[in-house]
Amino acid sequence: MLDEPGGSSAQEMRAAGYARTEILGAEVTVLNSASAIYRWTLLRQRNDGGEINRLTATYLVTDGAAGRRISVLAVHSPLIPCPGHAGHAGLLGIPGDTVESPAIWR
Repeated sequence: MLDEPGGSSAQEMRAAGYARTEILGAEVTVLNSASAIYRWTLLRQRNDGGEINRLTATYLVTDGAAGRRISVLAVHSPLIPCPGHAGHAGLLGIPGDTVESPAIWR
């Protein structure tokens, strides 16, 4: 996970004392029968347990004639709280708009 889009280079991560990446949260929002948004937030940590950075990746996944594809990938700062945090209204800001594991994407 060192060379993710929008992330730091492997050399920079080693210089920062990178030790591990922890996934803080992930969620799927079904938009319709052919598209969904997948969003996950990760934390990069140093050997001493200190935080290097956090980032969120959001994917628009579409299901078409050629099968499922990542149509859009956006890597950004975590702007919306991770699932499970108080006050979380879902990826699109609409209460109840998220589901954990929709059957459509299994």
